[in-house]
Amino acid sequence: MTTAHPKPIAGGCLCGAVRFELTEPAHDVYHCHCSIFRKLQGALYPTYGVVARTGFRLMKGADSLTTYDSSGEVHRHFCSTCGSHVFEDTNYQPENVWFSVGTLDDGAD
Repeated sequence: MTTAHPKPIAGGCLCGAVRFELTEPAHDVYHCHCSIFRKLQGALYPTYGVVARTGFRLMKGADSLTTYDSSGEVHRHFCSTCGSHVFEDTNYQPENVWFSVGTLDDGAD
């Protein structure tokens, strides 16, 4: 018996300069209400997913990303054209990538 691989889930920034795919399911999804995330997204409860780095593929736009290091540990990646916060990674969990759920293509539209 073979294990079926899930269909990749695509996402990206508002202007389309940055595109990514999730090739593995997120192993955690949460709403954060800390002041950093509220200011980062301009929302009371931004939603983030966590996926293994092996399941996150940047398909387009590496040269369009700007990184803001909000601390010595967390690296937040934004589209330098439209300003969308696309994903982040950390020094303390290098095996994971945090992505903004709102950047996924199949949303509530």
